Amino acid sequence: LGRGIPSLERILEEYRQRIDERSERLKLAFFNVCHRLDNSLKLAELRPMYIENLLRLKREVLQNLAIRLESVSVDSVLKRGFAWVKDEKGKTVYDVKQAKSAQRLKIRFVDGEFDTSVADGRKKAVQGDLFGEWKN
Repeated sequence: LGRGIPSLERILEEYRQRIDERSERLKLAFFNVCHRLDNSLKLAELRPMYIENLLRLKREVLQNLAIRLESVSVDSVLKRGFAWVKDEKGKTVYDVKQAKSAQRLKIRFVDGEFDTSVADGRKKAVQGDLFGEWKN
């Protein structure tokens, strides 16, 4: 009969082992939770730095685009010695044919603009001096 009944020591040993296993799992779970929270806090502290770096990079990109845009602006091109020619309707003149067909042209330089009339290129008959050829 005594052999059929397990000893109290053996019953308690089984429960102690379960408690030890669960205790170890609880320690590991607690460590993992603390580790994740610690990482979250570190990321929260670093986040402003990441945002500042991102903003700095975006500002640099924006500044480079602004410089490129300025280099092709009308004023920048005029500063390099070019002129902007428009007809009497305010449309840009791109070639001699368009310029000859216009009555008046407006020419813009870096320091201002002026209007001019278009000569058609043909020599106009000008009445000369009747005696101009005979003068010495």
